[in-house]
Amino acid sequence: MPATWGKNTLTNQALTMMNQALGISAITFTKAVTITDDITGDSVSQLQALTSVNYKQSRTPKAIATQDNKSRLGVTIDNSDVNEDYTYYGVGLYAKQNSTNQEVLFSVIPLTAGATMIAKENNATTASIYLDLYTDIVRGTQVTIMVSNSGTLSREDVQQMISQSIGNALNYPNETASIGTDLDTILDISITRIINDTTVVHAPSGFSGTGYLITIGSGDKTVPIVHTLDDTINNIRSTRYFNSTTNVWSEWNAYAKTVDVNQQLDKKVNVADMRKPASDVVGLEDITQTVLPNGTDFYTLINTAGRPLQYFVATFVQAQSMINKPISELSAFILTTSSIGNAISNNYNYTFLNLRDESTGDSYEAFISTGGTGEITVSRPWHKIADDSTVVHTADMRKPANDVAGIEEVNAKQDKIGYTPADDSKVAHLSGANNFDTVPTVNNNPLLIASSLPSDLARTGQSQTFTQPQTFSIAPTITDASKDKGDNQAATMADLKSLENSAWRQLDSSHINSNSTFVYRIIDSSHLVFFWQGEANKQGTLATTTADLSSIFNGLKLSSYCTAYFSGNSENGIVCENNILSFYGAGSFYTTSDSDTSTFPYMCFATYTSLIN
Repeated sequence: MPATWGKNTLTNQALTMMNQALGISAITFTKAVTITDDITGDSVSQLQALTSVNYKQSRTPKAIATQDNKSRLGVTIDNSDVNEDYTYYGVGLYAKQNSTNQEVLFSVIPLTAGATMIAKENNATTASIYLDLYTDIVRGTQVTIMVSNSGTLSREDVQQMISQSIGNALNYPNETASIGTDLDTILDISITRIINDTTVVHAPSGFSGTGYLITIGSGDKTVPIVHTLDDTINNIRSTRYFNSTTNVWSEWNAYAKTVDVNQQLDKKVNVADMRKPASDVVGLEDITQTVLPNGTDFYTLINTAGRPLQYFVATFVQAQSMINKPISELSAFILTTSSIGNAISNNYNYTFLNLRDESTGDSYEAFISTGGTGEITVSRPWHKIADDSTVVHTADMRKPANDVAGIEEVNAKQDKIGYTPADDSKVAHLSGANNFDTVPTVNNNPLLIASSLPSDLARTGQSQTFTQPQTFSIAPTITDASKDKGDNQAATMADLKSLENSAWRQLDSSHINSNSTFVYRIIDSSHLVFFWQGEANKQGTLATTTADLSSIFNGLKLSSYCTAYFSGNSENGIVCENNILSFYGAGSFYTTSDSDTSTFPYMCFATYTSLIN
């Protein structure tokens, strides 16, 4: 399928330039180029974000006419200067603001697929592109009209000016606001039409309800946003800005109307009242404010224009691209450069740079200069200009600044006087050697003096004999680790724990179904339990005796050496199930073991997995 042309898409920087040029300067379309970057798959937002393109050929377009907010252009790109075939993916239009002469990529017209520009053959032109298109401009912006080489417009030009559908022009977001729309929510680059709706939220005071809102933004509040609202009933244009650092919208600012100016004519300036003739007064067009290109080094901006110059950057991203910034987190700013004597030469030029940060309102100043060779020297780097309300004025000082002692001077004299003067209200007053006039206090609590102490007050560094019962709010700690204690010494928790670990315990009779005694000892470090079952049952009686240990142990397992001996030395059985020991046989019995454990000779033992608390 052959490639076809898409819609002409305006770039973001084009809209910025048109807003700057409105009512101040004209715009000239400087060149049309064949784009060699593959933009066929780019979205509208990607095309709007382009700032430049790679291209193979360039031609100057002609602006045929400007009507309302559309400008009609014509351009022919032939292969007269093409020596070998190449592929192009669209055409880009460049334009400049006449007052600044700064050229930007204005719009792009993509193809749906790549197309080939064939090389010329034997100096004969065999291929060309002719584009006749409309491109949007802000209403009221002047466009320099460039006619064809013959100096006239063709009949086809005139016919197309009448019949060409404006619908074939710009692919730019254009919609009608719904009733009651909150203007604070419109953040992306767009033109929004408002029709007879006075309920729109956050509109300027007195808005008629009918007009157009132009938004310059990226769809969110991470970058600055500009709103321009044209009230088409009251003929008022208002502008406001969103500060992405403080997250606050500014107030709407209305442009002055002619009637407002006329009402102020009684305050006009008369020629006789002017200190300088009108021809010698600097006008607004002489102090132009232009966008500072990305990546500009501030220390290269020597002013040779013979007048002050103003630059600005509207976004944080652009500001961060600058070189030799006054602060690392520079936001949108206005920069003014002015040279001493309004110099027009690079030699012996002394230029002041003054920058104001939009996000903080802080101002910074630097001074750069050149010698006879024109080489730039940073005479004074960026420094913050102090806020007058936060500095000490000489008129407010009791002593001149050169008569005020510095800290180092006070310290030097302090060493010589041998003591540090104290605040009299914060020191203790003595009536004699170390004798306080009043009882000292700590946090308004009087100190306890020796005469107030009880005579039998215990002293921790001496032996104490208590003649009365003592009550402690917490258990006293004994640090004596000796094992040989007298009869009257208190046992420590460690003593009691050691005794508990080495003690034999008797199983409660409620857990034994006989009249015998069952004792056991736990060796928890080895998960062992030794036990002994006293003589039980009557001679010649077949019975099963149990000892229930399930409330003490988990995972009880008998040693294979454990046995139960009944009278007459008849060996019978002993088993463990569910942590319950069962002894069964005829006659009285006692437990024993074939294993001599040394520590507990011939005692039955078992292992366990854990104790039950």
